[in-house]
This record gives sequence, structure tokens and C-alpha cells, in this order.
Amino acid sequence: MRLLLDTSAALALVLKDNESHSRVRERVRGHELGLAGHARFETYSVLTRMPVAYRLSPTSAALLIRTTFPASVTLSEQSQTDPLATLVDAGIAGGAVWDGLVALAALDAGARLLSLDRRALPTYRALGADVELL
Repeated sequence: MRLLLDTSAALALVLKDNESHSRVRERVRGHELGLAGHARFETYSVLTRMPVAYRLSPTSAALLIRTTFPASVTLSEQSQTDPLATLVDAGIAGGAVWDGLVALAALDAGARLLSLDRRALPTYRALGADVELL
């Protein structure tokens, strides 16, 4: 089964010092993994701007993302929904739009979305994403 992660879950998985690392690692074991929508770019951004002791080079961060999350998806042009209209209809605005795009990519792919982000949960649910809060 393919599982898609948002940035919060992805960072917990790849950063061994993260307090949720073991929980996420156990949950995803044996599954094909990907990042949903722009979570791939958010994850890259965080990994390349962390404090120096933890920061990855752009090349290393990209390699880590490609190898750990090979089933990453973006919202396709062939999507059956108009993303902007869907966000408007769900009442999603402001910073929640970015969470909405993650949810729409997971929906478009027909995959479960894993997250540690309680703040994003209402947005994910408002759009009908199959989301699991870890």
C-alpha cells in the first residue's frame, strides 16, 4: 500500500533525533512511500536550511527525498477537480491553502496521507482526504 506523507511526518521519519521518529518509522514500515504535493519541496527546504550540524547539502537532501519517498505525487493537470474552486468551496484560505494542496494531491492519487500536524487536520478533513494523524 502506498502512503503519502506531509512535511511534518516526512521530517520525523528522516530525522532520527525527532521525537516522533520511531512512531513514524514503525507506521510506514513495509509501505511504498511518497510525499504529497508541495510537501516534497517543503521537506527539501527544511533539510537544506536546518542548523549547520543537521543541514544537508542540496544534493544530499534531494537524494534523500528521492530514495526515501520514491512514490511522491503532485496534483496532476488531469485532476478531475479544479483546485482553486475546491479550496474556495471548502472555505480554505490563507496559509491553510498550502495544506489544502497537500490534501488535494493525496486525494488525486487515491492514497492515505500521514501527518503529525494537528493544525492541518481540519483542512485535510474539509477536503475529504484520507488522513491519519500519528
